[in-house]
Amino acid sequence: MKKGFYYYKTSDCYFLESIDTGSFFSLGKNEFTLFQNNNDEIIDVLIKNKVISKHKNSDTFSIMVLMNNFCNLNCTYCFENKKSKKNEEISDTIINHIIENFKLNNDITFTGGEPLLSFNKIQKICDYLEHKKINASFSIVTNGLNLNETILNYLNKHKFEVQISLDGSIPKNNYKNDRTNIFVESIILKNIDKIVENYNSIKLTLRINFSKKDLNTYKQRINSLLDYFQDNLDKISFDFKLVDLPINDEQYLPPYDRYQAYKKMYKFLHSKKLSLPSNFIDGGYCMARNKNIILINQQGYKFPCFSFVDYDEFNLDNNNNFYNYSINCKKICHLYDICMGGCIYGNFCDTGYIKSQCNYKYLDSLNRQLFLYKLIELGYIDSSRKDEVNNVETLLVDI
Repeated sequence: MKKGFYYYKTSDCYFLESIDTGSFFSLGKNEFTLFQNNNDEIIDVLIKNKVISKHKNSDTFSIMVLMNNFCNLNCTYCFENKKSKKNEEISDTIINHIIENFKLNNDITFTGGEPLLSFNKIQKICDYLEHKKINASFSIVTNGLNLNETILNYLNKHKFEVQISLDGSIPKNNYKNDRTNIFVESIILKNIDKIVENYNSIKLTLRINFSKKDLNTYKQRINSLLDYFQDNLDKISFDFKLVDLPINDEQYLPPYDRYQAYKKMYKFLHSKKLSLPSNFIDGGYCMARNKNIILINQQGYKFPCFSFVDYDEFNLDNNNNFYNYSINCKKICHLYDICMGGCIYGNFCDTGYIKSQCNYKYLDSLNRQLFLYKLIELGYIDSSRKDEVNNVETLLVDI
């Protein structure tokens, strides 16, 4: 199996990043030559030290549960707002089916809609697994508006990973029932303050969702958030994202424009000395090509990806052929382990077909730049080399 690496050569050694695991390591000149030529001895040492991985972790099965399709906010970019259907919450029958079939070493993520509006059902699942002594890890994606003391104590007790989404627009005094309303955001920020000050077992991520309308003001927005959380930056992970939208949406950005926006944003974040991701894949890791991840909607149907929810043709209970399409890039591309052939949903939105969506040129360029930023952040090279993207090389090694 071929694995991809970025590397940067200095006078003394080679600095490398495993694109698969995101780990960084260095090799001397002779060691690098052996590694480059697929030397089993040095590869075995790196695997033993968990620097590189021969296989992706296949022991963990991840379940994403759509608790409901309704929300206490009305954000313009939310995919649920694009659909006109009645409000539905996951039933006790579906919950019983989930917990009865839950296995050891499973991850479960609760999402919606707004999952905290179905908090009693989340409790039922978690309490059952705890009672049965089933090892599981929990996470939740929420707007953060309903994080009261009772809920926070429960999330803290069960060591939840909590992702709270904020809007990339600068909040205003308006009448909108969304996160652009300054009064709505003030409540969410106060709830975040409670987490960082009192609930140390919650792992907190703030996801900031930007769209085309925010590209001229994103620096101001980021600076204001950094100023607000300046005393607690070590307790929060930030995730700055451009929202994924179909091609007919007025806020849609084509691939080249998205690449340019991310390039400028990462340069700014690096200048603010914020920790950047080890690698970049637009839209995140592909659920649809990973058979160890599944989404269950509020009606109990299984889907390969969050984005395909409620598209009947992608209901896995009715479509056994979803995974039966070929990917030609697997053996030749160093980015395959993070890209997996590109976003299926993105290409489906653009063309109406299920096939690969390759944006290799943009993806590779951004990841080379991120590699340099991480080397600087780790102290391996000095900041004067931040623009030496052309000196970053790629490598495919048989692991």
